[in-house]
Amino acid sequence: MARDEDWIPPPVMRSAADEAIDAAIARGDFDDLALAGKPLSLPAQDDPDWWIRQRIEDGDIDRNALLPAVVLLRREADDLDTTLAALDSEQAVRDYAEDYTSRVLRDRVENPLTRMFAPTLDADIAVERWRTVRQQ
Repeated sequence: MARDEDWIPPPVMRSAADEAIDAAIARGDFDDLALAGKPLSLPAQDDPDWWIRQRIEDGDIDRNALLPAVVLLRREADDLDTTLAALDSEQAVRDYAEDYTSRVLRDRVENPLTRMFAPTLDADIAVERWRTVRQQ
């Protein structure tokens, strides 16, 4: 029967990730981090998306980046006069109308079951609107 003092613990298996972290600590890669030692602002309830909500609140992420493309396209259509007013030539208006319509059609193909649609923009109608907006 073996005695307790003869017992040798099994070797500890370390992953490559553990070794990389230890090497980074030894090099000082984690020294002087901006938020080191500061507590996380965790929600009271279990929320797996707490970190993204916190980044949005801090202004690190644009809220619009999280919206569906169709919503962004509809907003863009709502601001059409402002966009057209910023364009300096008829060709620029036609190019914009073509680009906008291609994004709308691509969204319709990628999301065929959506109930919300963004309007397309005919280049000739866009040019007429551009002329009207520029005269105002």
